[in-house]
Amino acid sequence: MLRQELYIGDNELLVGTVARIAAQHKDLPTFYQVAAEVCKRMPNVKFVIVGDGHGETGFLSPIRDIKSMSNQVVALLEDADRRTQFGQNARKRIEKDF
Repeated sequence: MLRQELYIGDNELLVGTVARIAAQHKDLPTFYQVAAEVCKRMPNVKFVIVGDGHGETGFLSPIRDIKSMSNQVVALLEDADRRTQFGQNARKRIEKDF
């Protein structure tokens, strides 16, 4: 099971990004800082980065706006219905385009 391989407990929430690791427009350094900020507020959250992806589902944040992105991540983690919808949308897109 993937959660076990990544040491993610059953009660932990997972936040991820799909990106070409080398892509500057994905602003991964800000994602790292957002992860640190969110984990201070919600210690039961784990973050992952999956490379070479093309995902466009989820929310957009201004580049290098750690506060805005952190607030969006926390809001999403606190909204199970929205997380489910994002997941369903991502699955539909993957099935359609890939």
